[in-house]
Amino acid sequence: MSGAVTRGVTLLSETGARIAIDAAVAEARANGWAFGIAVVDSFAELIAFHRMDGANIVTIETAMTKAKSAARMGMPSDRLRAMLDAGTLSVLTIPGVVPLGGGVPIVRDAAMVGAIGVSGGTLEQDLQVAEAGRNAVDG
Repeated sequence: MSGAVTRGVTLLSETGARIAIDAAVAEARANGWAFGIAVVDSFAELIAFHRMDGANIVTIETAMTKAKSAARMGMPSDRLRAMLDAGTLSVLTIPGVVPLGGGVPIVRDAAMVGAIGVSGGTLEQDLQVAEAGRNAVDG
């Protein structure tokens, strides 16, 4: 038998998750917005969550699901919305994902290590805040 029978996985750490959340919160505050912000590892398991003062309660589950969607699919969650808009209705049958923008993968050394999901604003605002968090960690 040749080749490796196991593989290593690099996961985002608690410190990395905190860096992403802090950057996302700073971006939201700079614009006077309030969000729920979730960070998951590459297995789509929650590492950290932060709900800003004034963020609606619905942002909790929505931010987590956006982050999980980005991690599970390995792409920004708004691409799922674009697929749905293009008529790919099967997107609605994928377990545990939502076709809502605001979830983006976090990449380090060319490997997806996690994802951040943001909820509480418009699509553009959610993306702006999520990208601020991602960019603080992406390498």
